[in-house]
Amino acid sequence: MKNILVPTNFTEISSNALAYAKEFADRTKATIFLYHAYHIPVSTTDISYGALFDEYQLIENENREALLGEVARIKKTYPELQIEPILKEGFFVESISEVIEAQKIDFVVMGTAGAEGFEEMFLGTNSGAILSKISCPLIIIPHVYRFKPVQKIVFASDYLKTDFDAINKVVEIARLFQAQLIIIHVSNHDAESRALAHQTFHSFVVQGNTKIKYNNVSYRFIENESLTDAINELVEEEDIDIIVMTTKKRNFLQKIFDPSLTKKMAYHTEIPLLTLVDKE
Repeated sequence: MKNILVPTNFTEISSNALAYAKEFADRTKATIFLYHAYHIPVSTTDISYGALFDEYQLIENENREALLGEVARIKKTYPELQIEPILKEGFFVESISEVIEAQKIDFVVMGTAGAEGFEEMFLGTNSGAILSKISCPLIIIPHVYRFKPVQKIVFASDYLKTDFDAINKVVEIARLFQAQLIIIHVSNHDAESRALAHQTFHSFVVQGNTKIKYNNVSYRFIENESLTDAINELVEEEDIDIIVMTTKKRNFLQKIFDPSLTKKMAYHTEIPLLTLVDKE
Protein backbone atom coordinates (compact mmCIF):
# COMPACT_ATOMS: atom_id res chain seq x y z
CA MET A 1 0.00 0.00 0.00
CA LYS A 2 2.04 2.88 -1.33
CA ASN A 3 -0.57 5.32 -2.67
CA ILE A 4 -3.80 6.25 -0.88
CA LEU A 5 -6.46 8.45 -2.44
CA VAL A 6 -8.68 10.63 -0.24
CA PRO A 7 -11.41 12.61 -2.04
CA THR A 8 -12.23 15.94 -0.40
CA ASN A 9 -14.91 18.59 -0.62
CA PHE A 10 -13.33 20.56 2.27
CA THR A 11 -15.89 19.43 4.85
CA GLU A 12 -15.48 17.89 8.29
CA ILE A 13 -16.56 14.58 6.73
CA SER A 14 -13.59 14.65 4.37
CA SER A 15 -11.25 15.71 7.17
CA ASN A 16 -12.38 12.75 9.23
CA ALA A 17 -11.65 10.38 6.34
CA LEU A 18 -8.22 11.97 5.96
CA ALA A 19 -7.46 11.37 9.64
CA TYR A 20 -8.37 7.71 9.17
CA ALA A 21 -6.23 7.40 6.04
CA LYS A 22 -3.33 9.03 7.86
CA GLU A 23 -3.19 6.10 10.30
CA PHE A 24 -2.79 3.68 7.39
CA ALA A 25 -0.19 5.91 5.73
CA ASP A 26 1.83 6.05 8.96
CA ARG A 27 2.03 2.27 9.07
CA THR A 28 2.86 1.77 5.40
CA LYS A 29 4.89 4.92 4.61
CA ALA A 30 2.35 5.62 1.90
CA THR A 31 1.69 8.89 0.13
CA ILE A 32 -1.80 10.36 0.43
CA PHE A 33 -3.22 12.01 -2.66
CA LEU A 34 -5.85 14.56 -1.70
CA TYR A 35 -8.26 14.69 -4.61
CA HIS A 36 -10.79 17.40 -5.36
CA ALA A 37 -13.02 17.51 -8.43
CA TYR A 38 -14.92 20.62 -9.42
CA HIS A 39 -17.54 21.13 -12.09
CA ILE A 40 -17.88 24.23 -14.26
CA PRO A 41 -21.57 24.86 -14.93
CA VAL A 42 -22.73 25.38 -18.48
CA SER A 43 -23.53 29.03 -19.08
CA THR A 44 -27.00 29.69 -20.49
CA THR A 45 -26.48 33.40 -20.96
CA ASP A 46 -25.22 35.21 -24.04
CA ILE A 47 -21.65 35.83 -22.97
CA SER A 48 -18.47 36.43 -24.95
CA TYR A 49 -15.78 33.78 -25.19
CA GLY A 50 -13.31 36.02 -23.37
CA ALA A 51 -15.67 36.63 -20.47
CA LEU A 52 -16.51 32.92 -20.32
CA PHE A 53 -12.82 32.02 -20.25
CA ASP A 54 -12.23 34.49 -17.41
CA GLU A 55 -15.12 32.96 -15.47
CA TYR A 56 -13.72 29.45 -15.94
CA GLN A 57 -10.27 30.60 -14.82
CA LEU A 58 -11.78 32.18 -11.73
CA ILE A 59 -13.58 28.96 -10.79
CA GLU A 60 -10.42 26.91 -11.34
CA ASN A 61 -8.28 29.30 -9.29
CA GLU A 62 -10.77 29.33 -6.41
CA ASN A 63 -10.79 25.53 -6.27
CA ARG A 64 -7.00 25.33 -6.58
CA GLU A 65 -6.52 27.81 -3.73
CA ALA A 66 -8.98 25.90 -1.58
CA LEU A 67 -7.18 22.60 -2.22
CA LEU A 68 -3.71 24.01 -1.60
CA GLY A 69 -4.99 25.70 1.55
CA GLU A 70 -6.35 22.36 2.76
CA VAL A 71 -3.02 20.65 2.05
CA ALA A 72 -1.18 23.38 3.98
CA ARG A 73 -3.53 22.93 6.94
CA ILE A 74 -3.01 19.15 6.89
CA LYS A 75 0.78 19.49 6.71
CA LYS A 76 0.69 21.82 9.69
CA THR A 77 -1.32 19.24 11.66
CA TYR A 78 0.66 16.22 10.41
CA PRO A 79 4.18 17.46 9.51
CA GLU A 80 5.52 13.99 8.70
CA LEU A 81 2.67 13.04 6.37
CA GLN A 82 3.47 12.69 2.67
CA ILE A 83 0.56 14.36 0.89
CA GLU A 84 0.05 15.56 -2.67
CA PRO A 85 -2.89 17.56 -4.11
CA ILE A 86 -4.82 16.50 -7.21
CA LEU A 87 -7.28 18.91 -8.82
CA LYS A 88 -9.54 17.76 -11.66
CA GLU A 89 -12.19 19.63 -13.60
CA GLY A 90 -15.24 17.46 -14.20
CA PHE A 91 -17.65 15.28 -12.30
CA PHE A 92 -16.20 13.33 -9.39
CA VAL A 93 -17.45 9.91 -10.47
CA GLU A 94 -16.25 10.23 -14.05
CA SER A 95 -12.77 11.46 -13.17
CA ILE A 96 -11.88 9.27 -10.18
CA SER A 97 -10.96 6.24 -12.30
CA GLU A 98 -8.53 8.38 -14.29
CA VAL A 99 -6.87 9.53 -11.07
CA ILE A 100 -6.65 5.97 -9.71
CA GLU A 101 -4.96 4.75 -12.88
CA ALA A 102 -2.64 7.72 -13.32
CA GLN A 103 -1.39 7.72 -9.73
CA LYS A 104 -1.39 3.92 -9.34
CA ILE A 105 -3.69 4.19 -6.33
CA ASP A 106 -3.79 1.14 -4.04
CA PHE A 107 -6.54 2.21 -1.68
CA VAL A 108 -9.31 4.81 -1.53
CA VAL A 109 -10.58 6.27 1.76
CA MET A 110 -13.81 8.23 1.49
CA GLY A 111 -16.04 9.90 4.06
CA THR A 112 -19.81 9.85 3.97
CA ALA A 113 -22.63 11.49 5.90
CA GLY A 114 -24.31 8.55 7.59
CA ALA A 115 -27.00 6.35 6.11
CA GLU A 116 -28.05 8.88 3.49
CA GLY A 117 -24.48 9.11 2.26
CA PHE A 118 -24.20 5.34 1.96
CA GLU A 119 -27.52 5.14 0.17
CA GLU A 120 -26.48 7.73 -2.39
CA MET A 121 -23.15 6.03 -2.89
CA PHE A 122 -24.49 2.54 -3.48
CA LEU A 123 -28.06 2.94 -4.66
CA GLY A 124 -28.47 6.44 -6.06
CA THR A 125 -27.46 7.79 -9.43
CA ASN A 126 -23.82 7.91 -8.33
CA SER A 127 -23.80 4.42 -6.92
CA GLY A 128 -23.27 1.92 -9.67
CA ALA A 129 -21.36 4.81 -10.70
CA ILE A 130 -18.77 4.84 -7.93
CA LEU A 131 -18.46 1.10 -7.50
CA SER A 132 -18.06 0.49 -11.22
CA LYS A 133 -15.39 3.17 -11.54
CA ILE A 134 -13.22 2.15 -8.60
CA SER A 135 -11.04 -0.87 -9.30
CA CYS A 136 -9.12 -0.85 -6.02
CA PRO A 137 -10.23 -1.36 -2.39
CA LEU A 138 -12.50 1.40 -1.12
CA ILE A 139 -13.10 2.04 2.57
CA ILE A 140 -16.01 4.29 3.51
CA ILE A 141 -15.80 6.18 6.81
CA PRO A 142 -19.06 7.33 8.45
CA HIS A 143 -18.88 10.90 9.66
CA VAL A 144 -19.54 9.82 13.26
CA TYR A 145 -16.62 7.38 13.34
CA ARG A 146 -13.29 8.29 14.90
CA PHE A 147 -10.23 6.17 14.25
CA LYS A 148 -9.17 3.61 16.81
CA PRO A 149 -6.63 0.84 16.27
CA VAL A 150 -8.22 -1.93 14.24
CA GLN A 151 -8.64 -5.06 16.35
CA LYS A 152 -11.42 -7.01 14.63
CA ILE A 153 -12.40 -7.25 10.96
CA VAL A 154 -15.37 -9.26 9.71
CA PHE A 155 -15.62 -10.71 6.20
CA ALA A 156 -18.91 -12.23 5.01
CA SER A 157 -18.27 -15.17 2.69
CA ASP A 158 -20.57 -16.99 0.29
CA TYR A 159 -17.91 -19.64 -0.45
CA LEU A 160 -17.10 -17.97 -3.77
CA LYS A 161 -13.85 -19.15 -5.33
CA THR A 162 -12.76 -15.51 -5.51
CA ASP A 163 -13.27 -15.04 -1.76
CA PHE A 164 -9.78 -16.27 -0.93
CA ASP A 165 -8.21 -13.61 -3.15
CA ALA A 166 -10.37 -10.97 -1.45
CA ILE A 167 -9.58 -12.32 2.01
CA ASN A 168 -5.84 -12.15 1.38
CA LYS A 169 -6.26 -8.48 0.44
CA VAL A 170 -7.98 -7.94 3.77
CA VAL A 171 -5.10 -9.79 5.46
CA GLU A 172 -2.77 -6.99 4.30
CA ILE A 173 -4.83 -4.57 6.39
CA ALA A 174 -5.25 -6.94 9.32
CA ARG A 175 -1.50 -7.48 9.46
CA LEU A 176 -0.86 -3.74 9.84
CA PHE A 177 -2.70 -3.80 13.17
CA GLN A 178 -2.29 -7.47 14.11
CA ALA A 179 -6.08 -7.56 14.00
CA GLN A 180 -8.28 -10.62 14.20
CA LEU A 181 -9.99 -11.55 10.94
CA ILE A 182 -13.41 -13.14 11.47
CA ILE A 183 -14.80 -14.93 8.41
CA ILE A 184 -18.51 -15.62 8.63
CA HIS A 185 -21.07 -17.44 6.58
CA VAL A 186 -24.72 -16.76 7.28
CA SER A 187 -27.01 -19.67 6.46
CA ASN A 188 -30.79 -19.71 6.22
CA HIS A 189 -31.04 -23.33 5.08
CA ASP A 190 -33.88 -25.56 6.17
CA ALA A 191 -33.29 -28.65 8.30
CA GLU A 192 -32.87 -30.95 5.29
CA SER A 193 -30.04 -28.98 3.73
CA ARG A 194 -28.41 -27.81 6.98
CA ALA A 195 -26.06 -30.79 7.15
CA LEU A 196 -24.78 -30.09 3.63
CA ALA A 197 -24.33 -26.41 4.52
CA HIS A 198 -22.19 -27.37 7.53
CA GLN A 199 -20.15 -29.76 5.37
CA THR A 200 -19.50 -27.01 2.81
CA PHE A 201 -18.50 -24.66 5.62
CA HIS A 202 -15.97 -27.13 7.04
CA SER A 203 -14.54 -27.68 3.56
CA PHE A 204 -14.10 -23.92 3.20
CA VAL A 205 -12.30 -23.75 6.57
CA VAL A 206 -9.91 -26.52 5.52
CA GLN A 207 -9.10 -24.65 2.31
CA GLY A 208 -8.74 -21.41 4.25
CA ASN A 209 -6.13 -22.93 6.52
CA THR A 210 -3.83 -23.35 3.51
CA LYS A 211 -4.90 -20.47 1.23
CA ILE A 212 -5.10 -17.65 3.78
CA LYS A 213 -1.64 -16.38 4.66
CA TYR A 214 -2.41 -15.18 8.17
CA ASN A 215 -2.59 -16.83 11.57
CA ASN A 216 -5.11 -14.68 13.43
CA VAL A 217 -8.22 -15.97 11.60
CA SER A 218 -11.43 -17.43 13.00
CA TYR A 219 -14.55 -18.78 11.29
CA ARG A 220 -18.21 -18.53 12.22
CA PHE A 221 -21.16 -20.44 10.79
CA ILE A 222 -24.21 -18.39 11.70
CA GLU A 223 -27.78 -19.52 11.27
CA ASN A 224 -30.01 -16.55 10.67
CA GLU A 225 -32.76 -15.68 8.22
CA SER A 226 -31.23 -12.25 7.68
CA LEU A 227 -27.64 -11.47 6.73
CA THR A 228 -28.09 -7.90 7.90
CA ASP A 229 -29.38 -9.00 11.31
CA ALA A 230 -26.54 -11.51 11.66
CA ILE A 231 -23.85 -8.92 10.97
CA ASN A 232 -25.56 -6.34 13.16
CA GLU A 233 -25.59 -8.75 16.10
CA LEU A 234 -21.95 -9.69 15.51
CA VAL A 235 -20.91 -6.02 15.43
CA GLU A 236 -22.62 -5.43 18.78
CA GLU A 237 -21.23 -8.58 20.41
CA GLU A 238 -17.66 -8.38 19.12
CA ASP A 239 -17.05 -4.63 18.78
CA ILE A 240 -16.10 -4.96 15.10
CA ASP A 241 -13.87 -2.25 13.61
CA ILE A 242 -14.27 -2.91 9.86
CA ILE A 243 -16.89 -4.76 7.83
CA VAL A 244 -15.75 -6.16 4.49
CA MET A 245 -17.98 -6.90 1.51
CA THR A 246 -17.27 -7.63 -2.13
CA THR A 247 -19.10 -5.65 -4.80
CA LYS A 248 -20.73 -8.88 -5.97
CA LYS A 249 -22.80 -8.70 -2.77
CA ARG A 250 -24.63 -5.63 -4.03
CA ASN A 251 -27.97 -7.28 -3.19
CA PHE A 252 -26.87 -7.21 0.44
CA LEU A 253 -26.22 -3.47 0.22
CA GLN A 254 -29.65 -2.98 -1.29
CA LYS A 255 -31.21 -4.82 1.63
CA ILE A 256 -29.45 -2.54 4.08
CA PHE A 257 -31.12 0.51 2.61
CA ASP A 258 -34.53 -1.00 1.96
CA PRO A 259 -36.91 1.62 3.44
CA SER A 260 -39.23 -1.16 4.62
CA LEU A 261 -36.67 -2.27 7.21
CA THR A 262 -37.90 -1.22 10.64
CA LYS A 263 -34.72 -2.08 12.47
CA LYS A 264 -32.07 0.52 11.76
CA MET A 265 -28.77 -1.14 10.95
CA ALA A 266 -26.30 0.29 13.42
CA TYR A 267 -23.18 -0.81 11.59
CA HIS A 268 -23.72 0.89 8.26
CA THR A 269 -23.90 4.29 9.90
CA GLU A 270 -21.20 3.79 12.53
CA ILE A 271 -18.62 1.27 11.29
CA PRO A 272 -16.19 1.63 8.36
CA LEU A 273 -17.18 -0.47 5.37
CA LEU A 274 -14.47 -1.87 3.11
CA THR A 275 -15.58 -2.89 -0.39
CA LEU A 276 -13.47 -5.04 -2.66
CA VAL A 277 -13.98 -5.49 -6.39
CA ASP A 278 -14.89 -9.02 -7.36
CA LYS A 279 -13.26 -9.47 -10.75
CA GLU A 280 -15.67 -12.22 -11.80
